Amino acid sequence: MRWFSSPAAVAEAPTTADGLTMDLIAGKGWTILPEAESDWRSHAAAVAQSVKLIKKRLKWGWILERSRQLSVVLERPDLWDDPVFAGKVSREHGELMGKIKSVNQFEQELMEHIDMLRLAREEDDNELETETMRALADMREEVRRRKN
Repeated sequence: MRWFSSPAAVAEAPTTADGLTMDLIAGKGWTILPEAESDWRSHAAAVAQSVKLIKKRLKWGWILERSRQLSVVLERPDLWDDPVFAGKVSREHGELMGKIKSVNQFEQELMEHIDMLRLAREEDDNELETETMRALADMREEVRRRKN
């Protein structure tokens, strides 16, 4: 029986309906304009670049690998024979999973906003487009605060 969520499932890259991922957005070379500009590609590129920097600072690859290693340890049937060790492993795993979940939720939110913006434009819904652009600008501001 698995008691803890699999980091592989948590770490899957969120995508837009047409297959964009955070890495693809960061690699497209979209021009990053000042925050006041109302260009979704600029906001998306700025967010993607910031998330890329955050992942680098977090040592993302190490976090994913370490969480996988800890997941294996947590599944051992004799783990709780040593409660001090088990508690330490459990706490570290929880902290890493929290970081993974936080970054992935942020990425998922960006992908959803991009999809929503495209839908608003297809439906010629100016109100939804304005709300979505504001949400993208807010994400850009939030990710800028997080990386500093």
